[in-house]
Amino acid sequence: MENSSRKSVELAATVSRVVGILSKLNPADQQRAIAASCTLLEINATGGDPGHKDRSAKNALNKNDPARQGEPDPGELALFFDRGDKKADPTKNVLLCAAWHFKRYGMATFSLSEIKEIASEAGVVIPNRPDMTFRSARKNGKKYFATAGKQIFKPTATGGHFLQTEFGTRPGRETKQPMSEQK
Repeated sequence: MENSSRKSVELAATVSRVVGILSKLNPADQQRAIAASCTLLEINATGGDPGHKDRSAKNALNKNDPARQGEPDPGELALFFDRGDKKADPTKNVLLCAAWHFKRYGMATFSLSEIKEIASEAGVVIPNRPDMTFRSARKNGKKYFATAGKQIFKPTATGGHFLQTEFGTRPGRETKQPMSEQK
């Protein structure tokens, strides 16, 4: 009986922490976080049979949903960034963000704000100056990223090869809006 009581107290404390985290998000992000968690844990969002996935959680992650057009699958993003590193280096996280962008858009240019947004969505820490990471990333004198404007970078051919071999990505084929039309 005492063991059951202790588990209930631990569960209540855990739920309280999770609610505290979710309450800081806007409602749309709350839904996405819950749906991604349910997908990763393979559980029903309504608390039903764990072997039967909830249709609403599945629909929230449906790539064909017009409300999610152009957004990555939260579960896919979480799996991509979960590389088994207990203590991921912020510099490596910046390169992982670039690899995620490469996986979606191939050799397309990206801005530092896009990298920061990817890091935020993935929940990883990056350095204050990710631009310095991109400027200094090289091997044998060959740069991995070229400057394509103010705070805009593009993977070089060597950089594309690096992202493929280091992070196991393939260049994506999604088309991207021109930077002038983005948010």
